[in-house]
Amino acid sequence: LFERMNPTLVILDIRLPSMSSDEVFSRIKKSNPNARIITTSAYTSGTTSEEQKMRGAESFYDKATQSEHLIADIKAALRNDKEDQLSPA
Repeated sequence: LFERMNPTLVILDIRLPSMSSDEVFSRIKKSNPNARIITTSAYTSGTTSEEQKMRGAESFYDKATQSEHLIADIKAALRNDKEDQLSPA
């Protein structure tokens, strides 16, 4: 689906029922190394924002406590994508 749609931004829950989020994350980055991914979860035991950023996520949000900041980061990621596209090579 990612390859067909080629979205500017992906919001990825790190707890998925049928595939590990690590595998999905890797597939997205393999398909498009410049893909912007924001990770989120309601179950944050053992997961930190820094761990997610180290693997290449734009940011990580705990759905239960940080959802109000998510919209601002979505807008920032999309704005950064436009700037990247407009920058001279």
